[in-house]
Amino acid sequence: MDIIQDAFADQQKLSYTVVDRNSNFETAISKYLSTTKTYFIAMVTFKRSFWQELFTKSHTKQLSYHLNLPVMAMPAALFASS
Repeated sequence: MDIIQDAFADQQKLSYTVVDRNSNFETAISKYLSTTKTYFIAMVTFKRSFWQELFTKSHTKQLSYHLNLPVMAMPAALFASS
């Protein structure tokens, strides 16, 4: 995620945290939000296959329904190196 850090290098008040993929998503986000002053959440989204769409839930979509914060979804393709 160095590209994110590089893109926002001139923003002194901007910070980001990467949530551990191996932890429970909902618990990790709730814990983070309870310990920080957060104005919005940015998430990187990944293209899912037809079967993944049918049988797995989108964390980004789920989060956007349950939070009182804006959620910015960024496709992972934006960060793919050429």
